[in-house]
Amino acid sequence: YLAGPDVFRPDVRAWAESAREICRRYGFDPLLPIDHGEPEAARIFQELGFDLMATRGTQGALADHGIQAQLVRKLGFGRPNLVDEMKNGRVQMVINTPTGDQGLKDGSYIRKAAIRCHIASITTPASAIAAAKGIAARRSGITRVRSLQDYTAGIACR
Repeated sequence: YLAGPDVFRPDVRAWAESAREICRRYGFDPLLPIDHGEPEAARIFQELGFDLMATRGTQGALADHGIQAQLVRKLGFGRPNLVDEMKNGRVQMVINTPTGDQGLKDGSYIRKAAIRCHIASITTPASAIAAAKGIAARRSGITRVRSLQDYTAGIACR
């Protein structure tokens, strides 16, 4: 049982493990629902061979940036919707940066479904871009992973 709107805030290590598993399992052909706040991330994921899914408004916003996305219904606007697609195994990662009351409510359901279906979930544009660049780096042969603590170890505290 999960309660509250912000039940899914994975730490960096857990997310990185999920992302690695996604790459291992699905290679170049995953289906990725993506929100309109991430055109840069969407472009990178598309260049990596990911197929994208988006709701109508997001699909239009991405098309304005030259990015193709398959249409998926919003929750409460018919079936199959995004959660149905997740349950049916067609979604490997979710990028959802909800805004407004309804978006936050839907985002909670989406995150809960992602947890139940063992699907990685990203909730900020910065994380989406970092994930896209990380997967691109991994596919290009960069295998060294460093923790945030390793990156900041040499920085003097003032």
